[in-house]
Amino acid sequence: MNAPTTPYDLPGMKSLRANWGWFLALGILLMVLGAVAFSAAFATSVVAAVLFGAMLLVGGISQIIHAVFARKWWGSVIQLAVGILYLVFGWLIIKHPFAGLEAITMIIAAFLLASGVLRMALAIQSRGESWFWMALSGVINVLLGLIIWDQLPESSLVVLGLFIGLEMIFNGASWIMISLAVRNLPEEETPAGA
Repeated sequence: MNAPTTPYDLPGMKSLRANWGWFLALGILLMVLGAVAFSAAFATSVVAAVLFGAMLLVGGISQIIHAVFARKWWGSVIQLAVGILYLVFGWLIIKHPFAGLEAITMIIAAFLLASGVLRMALAIQSRGESWFWMALSGVINVLLGLIIWDQLPESSLVVLGLFIGLEMIFNGASWIMISLAVRNLPEEETPAGA
């Protein structure tokens, strides 16, 4: 059996051709929602923080209920403590969404800084074919992290919304590209005698 020469040679890829319009619609919808999130970054950030707090509350309640039902299990005390932490942090984020946004933004900035430094170190160490692009990606992450950190607490009001909007825009663009690529695939040949 011959190996596929492109990802589009994989079994079933050509059958997606009939549904390329759904991929296109998904891509357009994601790009529109991303543009709305990006243009309303403050509102998107606040909603995301409150939603995150609500998810922590639901997770905390679920963990506490499970810990009560599994109280004979040795790990139920730890699970109860984690559930209480979820509840406390969820309630604090919902009650003080701006402080929650600042904490989330600080974590994002720290992640960007750390991942950027690690990418640059890996690029320097490997010196492979794409080391320049990996190093450039690391430099960009470090710069973004420093800019966000330098602008705290003001940056916390929009960073999360901007990131959500950008992610949705790029995700939508990738679905549009996939839909167009799938649309241009040749139709599946039906076997003789079928």
